[in-house]
Amino acid sequence: WDFLGAEEETKKAVELDPGDPIANIVYLQVLVGNGKSDEAITWLNRWISRGEKDISKRESPGAYVLLFLWAGYFKEALELQNKIMSSGLNPSRYDIFLIAAALAMNDMNSEALAQIEKIKDLHAVQEDSPFQVNYAWTLGRCDRREEALEKLEAIRAFLIKKNIDP
Repeated sequence: WDFLGAEEETKKAVELDPGDPIANIVYLQVLVGNGKSDEAITWLNRWISRGEKDISKRESPGAYVLLFLWAGYFKEALELQNKIMSSGLNPSRYDIFLIAAALAMNDMNSEALAQIEKIKDLHAVQEDSPFQVNYAWTLGRCDRREEALEKLEAIRAFLIKKNIDP
């Protein structure tokens, strides 16, 4: 993988169309992936100042929560995800996954687990490995280690069954 090349190319895409939300999100993801979290957050704040001020009303607001989480800005991720969740829209399983991650990263493990348990039985979630790993991780953080290990073993067995190297 050429991460520095990816950074250059995604920056060119943003320069070609500064208002393109996808180009900006991908550029921010590449910055975070290249260890430039502070630069990514600075870019994000500059980009926000040029458009809709309320990020929860922008296209793909969950992507911004994910960026804050990846960059280590856990408090900001939680604040934004709470704003998205309280916007009056029906939260998707992705929104619930993000609020659970933001809660867990802010050491609010019981609250994170309560969010996860709202959707843990949905079929789509049953086959969503990242969700299941987050679920197991949160169980472990809530001192439910045996359940966490069982969950991780189930994920491993599922991945092997699907011929995916765990």
